[in-house]
Amino acid sequence: YRPEAIEALVNLATIKMNSEQDTGVQEALLLIKSALKKQHGAEVNLDPRLLSHASEIFFYGGDVQRAESLALSAAKIAGVRTSSETLSDIRLQLARIAHSRGNYLDAFRLYKQAEALQEQAGKDRLGSQVHLGCGLLGLALQQGEKDDYLIDHLQAVLKANDKCSRARRALGVVLAKTVLREGSLELSEAARDQRREMSKTMLQQGILEDGGEDDIPALITYAQLFELSRPEVAIASYKKAVEAYKRAGKDEPFELLNNLSALQASMTQFGEAKATLERSIQLVRKRNRLPEGSPLGPRYVTLSYNYARLFEKIGDVNAAQEMYSEITHLYPSYSDASIRLGYILLERGDLAGSEECAQKAVLSSSKSSRSFAASLLVMVRTKQRAYPSLQKILEIGSEKKLD
Repeated sequence: YRPEAIEALVNLATIKMNSEQDTGVQEALLLIKSALKKQHGAEVNLDPRLLSHASEIFFYGGDVQRAESLALSAAKIAGVRTSSETLSDIRLQLARIAHSRGNYLDAFRLYKQAEALQEQAGKDRLGSQVHLGCGLLGLALQQGEKDDYLIDHLQAVLKANDKCSRARRALGVVLAKTVLREGSLELSEAARDQRREMSKTMLQQGILEDGGEDDIPALITYAQLFELSRPEVAIASYKKAVEAYKRAGKDEPFELLNNLSALQASMTQFGEAKATLERSIQLVRKRNRLPEGSPLGPRYVTLSYNYARLFEKIGDVNAAQEMYSEITHLYPSYSDASIRLGYILLERGDLAGSEECAQKAVLSSSKSSRSFAASLLVMVRTKQRAYPSLQKILEIGSEKKLD
């Protein structure tokens, strides 16, 4: 038994695995298998450090089941004499495996254990890997209050390895969420602009790097950053996200398609917008097993409203009116549909019907909806030449700041 020979095989396997050659992982697997065979053949206790290294290499080789078996074996035989560095490495392997299987809470717990053991060892060999795991997991868990924690971890990864494209994209997503999320961190306007621009740069670069075309959260977030300023960029990024879902064999979320359709309509790409929205409605019916022609339900009322709005924009006012009427009948509190229906009825001379729609929407809890409803009511009263009533509306609107 020559421990130095096994050590050499392990080190060589690690070098191969970290090389940029296409065959690096496969060569590393052969070397680590040879090391395991030599140690199994010797009448000595198995080394948990070797098993942990083997677990990492099998994980990157795609054999997650074997990787887990080796990591669990390493954890089982690790004793009081096992170094904190090796114990940290074992926890890291188990964390990555749990992470890859979607067991986020277990993975997060194991990453934190690896981090604590690493600090105890006074070494930072696993630093960037643990930081990356914590950062990606926190992002998956959508813990808004942990934004600064995630940013610190991901910046630590890039400080250790500025070529880590996953960390770059994840950092871009976190930074973007701090400026896009409603009720986000109290940041000055200058700080928000700085984070927005930094996020755009991180995501733009990261998407062009390895794996970027399949990083759906990065593609969607990049689109969200440009929705108002450069809709054509947002449309292109949303389309890439749709393609990434298809490559992964998954259906796109209806929210993504809804946003894409609205942007296409804003750019007068009405044919594409209609096809995108119909795809979204089709997926909602499929997931909820809804028969053709039946209402989509309150959760998807925005889809129905956007479909009606699209018909209004392309000039099919009759279809739009029919859809708005159905929405207001099924969901009386959805004031946006009442307002749009009111404007159509006003244009068609149905002042009573338009007034009824405006009166409903004036009671909305949304300040924006109340403002639009008040404007509609002013137009109705003007057409009716009901000037005393008009003055009263304006006075109430002024008091409630509806205008």
